[in-house]
Amino acid sequence: MIDNAYQLLLVDDEVKVLDMIDNYLKQEGFDTTWAGNGNEALELFRMQSFDLVVLDLMLSEHTY
Repeated sequence: MIDNAYQLLLVDDEVKVLDMIDNYLKQEGFDTTWAGNGNEALELFRMQSFDLVVLDLMLSEHTY
């Protein structure tokens, strides 16, 4: 991990999509955290700060 890397929250209900996006972003030096649904994303967002949230708008569970 690179010091002072941007903190990104990735939110998607498809693990394959999260894994693919995560691989690209980590290669560019970003630090990523995953959430598999809206509730999990909200909980993570409340517990720590993120520089950017990449959100799948077609989540099966819309609680945001």
